[in-house]
Amino acid sequence: MNDTPLSVALLGSGTVGSQVARILLEDAEELTQRVGAPLRLIGIAVRGIRSAPGTTPPRPGCTRPTRTR
Repeated sequence: MNDTPLSVALLGSGTVGSQVARILLEDAEELTQRVGAPLRLIGIAVRGIRSAPGTTPPRPGCTRPTRTR
């Protein structure tokens, strides 16, 4: 097993993104065993804070909005 963590960032925190984040945070030990290295959630990109109702990032932080068009 590799001790070097694999960094994971998500695009969006809707239905799919929020569940992926939950699994990464709640099932970290099982995922480490299955993948062979620890997975580290480093960020979740959303269009705006208001577009992510009911989600809580793993740690505080904001970035500038990105242009999608």
